[in-house]
Amino acid sequence: MLSKQDQSRELQKRQEKERQEAQNRHMDQLAQQIVDTRNATIQEERRRAQERAQRQNRR
Repeated sequence: MLSKQDQSRELQKRQEKERQEAQNRHMDQLAQQIVDTRNATIQEERRRAQERAQRQNRR
């Protein structure tokens, strides 16, 4: 049987681990948002470049 102090320490360790995991998930989400935004920006730039090229070809 764990003493009250040991139980408290175990609880603190578990809570710290959960906090760290939540923070890691949050960082993963932020990183994914950055990648998604970057990819969307690249697609948009390509689309605009194609439109420019088509306009210039019509002249």
